[in-house]
Amino acid sequence: MKLNPDYEKYFFQNAYKYQNLYVWLEPLYKEGYFEPQEDMRIYLSFLETVSLQNKEEERSETTKILLDIVNAFFEYRKEHKSYDYYTDYSIVKILFNLPKENITLEHIDMIHMLLKDSGGSGLLNSEIEKVVLPVLIDNGMDEYILSLLRVIFDYEIQDKGKSYQERAPLLEQYWLNSLLEEHSKSIVEIIDLAGLEILISIVKQVIEEDDAAFNNVWIAAIEDHPQNSFPERYDNQLISFTRDLLEYLDADKIKKILENFLDEEHPIFKRLAFHTINNKYDELKELFWNWFDAYKDTINTTFKHELYKLLQDNNGKFSEDELEKLIDWIESLDYSKYFDDASAEQLEIVTAYKKKEWLWSIKASSTKAQELYEKYNSVNSSELEHPGFDMWTSGTEWVGYQSPIEKKDVFCNKTVDEIIQEVKAFDPSKIKKERFTRDSDLVEGLANDLADCVKENPNKYSLEIKKFIELDWIYKYHLIYGLTNAWKEKKKFEWGKVFDFILNILDEDFFASEEQYVLWLKGQIASLIEDGTKSDDNAFDKKYLPQAKEIIFLLLEQKEEEQIEYDNDMSTYVLNSINGKALHALIN
Repeated sequence: MKLNPDYEKYFFQNAYKYQNLYVWLEPLYKEGYFEPQEDMRIYLSFLETVSLQNKEEERSETTKILLDIVNAFFEYRKEHKSYDYYTDYSIVKILFNLPKENITLEHIDMIHMLLKDSGGSGLLNSEIEKVVLPVLIDNGMDEYILSLLRVIFDYEIQDKGKSYQERAPLLEQYWLNSLLEEHSKSIVEIIDLAGLEILISIVKQVIEEDDAAFNNVWIAAIEDHPQNSFPERYDNQLISFTRDLLEYLDADKIKKILENFLDEEHPIFKRLAFHTINNKYDELKELFWNWFDAYKDTINTTFKHELYKLLQDNNGKFSEDELEKLIDWIESLDYSKYFDDASAEQLEIVTAYKKKEWLWSIKASSTKAQELYEKYNSVNSSELEHPGFDMWTSGTEWVGYQSPIEKKDVFCNKTVDEIIQEVKAFDPSKIKKERFTRDSDLVEGLANDLADCVKENPNKYSLEIKKFIELDWIYKYHLIYGLTNAWKEKKKFEWGKVFDFILNILDEDFFASEEQYVLWLKGQIASLIEDGTKSDDNAFDKKYLPQAKEIIFLLLEQKEEEQIEYDNDMSTYVLNSINGKALHALIN
């Protein structure tokens, strides 16, 4: 091997297929193989296989050599600042195949360095979720998870120095979302107050760099809510994770922290505090009322939603004195400074609406609040729109749609023929609409109702799916969307009939169409197949693979024109594009 590179290449390309590779490790190591270098790919499959075999039957000398190779590589990386995404990825996998006592906090720091050097891209992103965290969680390595928490929520500022800044997570956004979706609960149950302190320090660092961060335009509600239209953003993920931790921790542990939150200037802390107090009102109500007594004259709209929800959710627990305090405060509200150009009559109408809104949150538990509500309603009888929100987004197809179905369970229990006839006969122009609601919002609402029905009882719809061929594309899209969600919840249906239906619609007209729901349907069909083959314990019968193959190849042969946005990360774009979804389905 040392005399002939072809022998060396042949050995390392094939050795991974064999057992007992540990016998080769020491002599090769002593002969100078595995010296750290920028690209170690020729050795990696061998070393990974040795580490896996050693994991099954550990030999201390094998562990020591592998650890020496890993550490030497890290030192090389530290000195040279070079980067090869596959080598980094593979070395980390080898490290985490070793017994846990060989993994040090310095190794977590080195992983952080590798991610930074790579600009947060590459295969190592996925290994944080799939290899690193599971090892740390399964072995109860709390201190290591705390160290990794700083890596997970590290970020870079985009458009630094400009009036508007956006933060990009060090991990690619797709992998940060995936990691938190998979491991958030496990991490929260481990990191305790020490983890909360780390998260608070990161939030404060962001605010110090950008005071406009975490505003209620981007984060409309601390709880999960349809108005949070960008939950995958770094800022939203950081706050959502901090919220989950606050919800998990005992009230006694976090009381002092929440008290400090209520004194903080930036509204995100008050919003987190109110949300948590709402969640643990019986234990933390004293915090709220102490704050209210001291600061009721300074209440403003930057934390309105969380305060409003706290009142609305807990008004049945308020004493008469507490309700009286709230009513006195509502009655004292003065909106003249916000509407200084309004006439006296206009100001009276606006003030009546605003006070009605606050009274709505407590009137169920107070006769006086109910009477005042009626009083102001006589001045301004306008229906309250989204109480607790000063802003509401309803101008997109996905947020703010209005369901035209009064009783969804009655609609869902109809026969397939009856549902199809009702959908075909639906005329949105004849439906009474909420303010700002368009006909298209009602159609979207009906399509969403159909998707919910399909999700609850997918087999009913799959058995007669061919009848949906005559409906518009928006309903076909939501039909497949409902089936996908049903399968995720391990509900069964007739895949053969569904595939026949899909193959029937994948004609020339379909691929020539530029209608939005046709484009979305292409991606949803790919997602359905991907979810149907994602895991062996929830996969469709293999007899349907030829149909699935035919569908995927039709999607790939008629692939979409790539609409690349150059400010987006390419790998994230690929994962979410129609072509990317089709390729994912093919690989699965």
